[in-house]
Amino acid sequence: MYATNDSCRLPSVCPRLFNSDADLMSFPPNRSQGAHCIFIHFISSSPVRMIPGITALIFYTLWAAGVSQSVLITQWPRYISSLPSGQAEIHCYQNNTDYQYLYWYRQTEKSFKLIVAIIAGSSTFEDEFKSGFQAETKEKQWSLTITGVQRKDEAVYLCAASLHTETLCQYEAYFGQGTKLTVLEKEVKAPTVKVLPPSPKECRKQKYEHRRKTLVCVATEFYPDHVSVFWQIDGKIVTRGVATDNTARWDGNYYSITSRLRVSANDWYTPDSNFTCIVSFSDETETKPYWDSILGEKATEVTMTRGKYLKITNNAKLSYGVFIVKSSVYGAFVVFLVWKLQGKHN
Repeated sequence: MYATNDSCRLPSVCPRLFNSDADLMSFPPNRSQGAHCIFIHFISSSPVRMIPGITALIFYTLWAAGVSQSVLITQWPRYISSLPSGQAEIHCYQNNTDYQYLYWYRQTEKSFKLIVAIIAGSSTFEDEFKSGFQAETKEKQWSLTITGVQRKDEAVYLCAASLHTETLCQYEAYFGQGTKLTVLEKEVKAPTVKVLPPSPKECRKQKYEHRRKTLVCVATEFYPDHVSVFWQIDGKIVTRGVATDNTARWDGNYYSITSRLRVSANDWYTPDSNFTCIVSFSDETETKPYWDSILGEKATEVTMTRGKYLKITNNAKLSYGVFIVKSSVYGAFVVFLVWKLQGKHN
């Protein structure tokens, strides 16, 4: 997808992108139009769960729209926290390129703005970001430092690199996966994770082979909302049947998030199966996993297992066959009696 900046009148700062949701909604999606400045080519496929509102939906669409085959930008950390007046550092690295046009952007719920353009090692900050921000480059790595962090600095920060063509003012900009900065208002607290078993009444009226069981993972009382959730079955990561909340919920004191895993009844009624929910939580300094596990259950007598289902259906078929045979014999006997009586009457 393309982003537009008037008619590319300012080549050196062409990638200003969008300053509001209205701008974000108005760009033409047609790649063939020549007045566009940037082809937005996001590298990471990680979901932006913690960016609420319509901007998140559009940004995720852009994020997942393109995956580069030739340019890879590594950005770290994914999450970062800072107390007010603290300092936050974000870094990017060109894995297999050496582009000289480097950029940093800030995305909030209402805007997506260029912070600084770094061209051949020289930094040009936008007016809004000339104070409290520092940019540095070293070979293929470039960094952004936010000094004296304030509440308004809470946002998602993205780096980008491009091979600029001054004459056409049209080029590809390759982005990192993004870093979410949270300005802490209280002490960091890790999540409590609990996996809840399926309801015994779930899908009882369906045929066994169509039955699904839903496990629920609940992570509660954590701060900040720097989490990602994934499931494992017997130690292997699974993605099919997983549905996780797009954003963590704030209850006024702490965050919580839920994730659901739907599995077949056969998987659930295997006692040795191990279902694990892992919540990756990032604090100020590191990322740690927190998890809870639950084992599958043994099928009870009232549970319609596949073997029992097949046995019942086979018995039903046999009973029906016997009934048809008996009905046929009875019908033949009645016909015989009627024929006999008619013969005697004649």
